[in-house]
Amino acid sequence: MVAVTTPRSALLAGVAIGAAAAVALPALLRHLRGAAAQKGTHAVRAGASVRIPRGELTEVVAACLQAAGATAAHAQASAEVLVFADCRGIPSHGVNRADFYAAELEEKLVDGAAEPVVAVDSGCCALVDGRNALGAVVSRRAMELAVSKARAHGVGWVVCKGSNHFGAAGYWAEQAAREHLLAFSFTNTAPFMVPTGGRTRAVSRPAA
Repeated sequence: MVAVTTPRSALLAGVAIGAAAAVALPALLRHLRGAAAQKGTHAVRAGASVRIPRGELTEVVAACLQAAGATAAHAQASAEVLVFADCRGIPSHGVNRADFYAAELEEKLVDGAAEPVVAVDSGCCALVDGRNALGAVVSRRAMELAVSKARAHGVGWVVCKGSNHFGAAGYWAEQAAREHLLAFSFTNTAPFMVPTGGRTRAVSRPAA
């Protein structure tokens, strides 16, 4: 997290969430690297529209993730992020990913009960060790810490390791906005793009 007091006395908070395990299943990774990856969002939007009350959808998704191995609190946190994406018109990071999350939990690729810990804490900066918890759980801890540091130091910078897919990046920036802060939220992912002058994929594409 980074927070900086601006001339207008506004605070700037940023969060960099490491999602090293954003694509954990080899088969899925191969799929995403193919041409179909460019059509994912279009495929999600191609089906018939179904309207479900936000609260009910969140409850159902949370129940599915809990059944797959997440604690009730962690399942709820993840479900809220997924439903947020659909409500914002970002289906690529919405409820359609619940199956992906559940598969990772069932295969023990993600720890549905792990609690993130602050590995390094120094002034306005900190490093959070996600301990392979669900990305939403790790990101929530990071943003809370960033907001706290922004208020204390004028700038807060928190990075994470040992995390997983954290959903739509805008969700986390909005958490800071609710605290009257400006925020940046970004993450790493599998290499999708070929850098200028390169021949193989080596850099990530922007998150939603």
